[in-house]
Amino acid sequence: MDFGDFIIPPTRELYEQWQLGALLSDEIEEGGLVLLWVSDYRGVEGSAEILDFSMLREQLFTAFGFRF
Repeated sequence: MDFGDFIIPPTRELYEQWQLGALLSDEIEEGGLVLLWVSDYRGVEGSAEILDFSMLREQLFTAFGFRF
Protein backbone atom coordinates (compact mmCIF):
# COMPACT_ATOMS: atom_id res chain seq x y z
CA MET A 1 0.00 0.00 0.00
CA ASP A 2 1.36 3.39 -0.99
CA PHE A 3 0.67 6.84 0.44
CA GLY A 4 -0.98 7.73 -2.86
CA ASP A 5 -3.70 5.18 -2.07
CA PHE A 6 -4.84 7.38 0.83
CA ILE A 7 -5.42 10.51 -1.23
CA ILE A 8 -7.41 8.94 -4.05
CA PRO A 9 -11.04 10.13 -3.82
CA PRO A 10 -13.57 7.39 -3.00
CA THR A 11 -15.49 5.75 -5.82
CA ARG A 12 -19.19 5.67 -4.99
CA GLU A 13 -20.05 2.95 -7.54
CA LEU A 14 -18.35 0.33 -5.39
CA TYR A 15 -20.80 0.63 -2.49
CA GLU A 16 -24.40 -0.36 -1.94
CA GLN A 17 -26.69 2.33 -0.48
CA TRP A 18 -26.72 0.65 2.96
CA GLN A 19 -22.90 0.46 3.28
CA LEU A 20 -20.81 3.07 5.10
CA GLY A 21 -18.79 3.65 1.94
CA ALA A 22 -21.89 5.11 0.26
CA LEU A 23 -21.73 8.00 2.76
CA LEU A 24 -18.16 9.00 1.91
CA SER A 25 -17.39 12.37 0.42
CA ASP A 26 -14.23 13.72 -1.18
CA GLU A 27 -14.83 17.14 0.40
CA ILE A 28 -13.85 18.10 3.94
CA GLU A 29 -16.04 20.73 5.55
CA GLU A 30 -14.47 23.30 7.86
CA GLY A 31 -14.44 21.82 11.35
CA GLY A 32 -15.19 18.42 9.85
CA LEU A 33 -13.70 15.10 10.85
CA VAL A 34 -11.82 12.70 8.61
CA LEU A 35 -11.60 9.03 9.45
CA LEU A 36 -8.80 7.11 7.82
CA TRP A 37 -9.14 3.38 8.27
CA VAL A 38 -6.23 1.42 6.90
CA SER A 39 -5.80 -2.32 7.16
CA ASP A 40 -2.83 -4.02 5.56
CA TYR A 41 -3.46 -7.41 7.13
CA ARG A 42 -2.77 -9.47 4.01
CA GLY A 43 -0.39 -11.90 5.62
CA VAL A 44 2.54 -13.70 4.07
CA GLU A 45 1.88 -16.08 1.17
CA GLY A 46 -1.89 -15.72 1.49
CA SER A 47 -2.01 -16.46 5.22
CA ALA A 48 -4.04 -13.39 6.19
CA GLU A 49 -6.47 -13.61 9.09
CA ILE A 50 -10.11 -12.75 8.60
CA LEU A 51 -10.95 -9.97 11.04
CA ASP A 52 -14.45 -9.14 12.23
CA PHE A 53 -15.02 -5.37 12.17
CA SER A 54 -18.80 -5.57 12.64
CA MET A 55 -18.64 -4.01 16.14
CA LEU A 56 -16.62 -1.09 14.79
CA ARG A 57 -19.05 -0.58 11.90
CA GLU A 58 -21.98 -0.61 14.33
CA GLN A 59 -20.29 2.02 16.51
CA LEU A 60 -19.56 4.23 13.48
CA PHE A 61 -23.17 4.05 12.30
CA THR A 62 -24.35 4.99 15.81
CA ALA A 63 -21.79 7.75 16.41
CA PHE A 64 -22.35 9.52 13.12
CA GLY A 65 -26.05 8.89 12.69
CA PHE A 66 -25.40 7.86 9.08
CA ARG A 67 -23.85 11.28 8.37
CA PHE A 68 -20.17 11.87 7.65
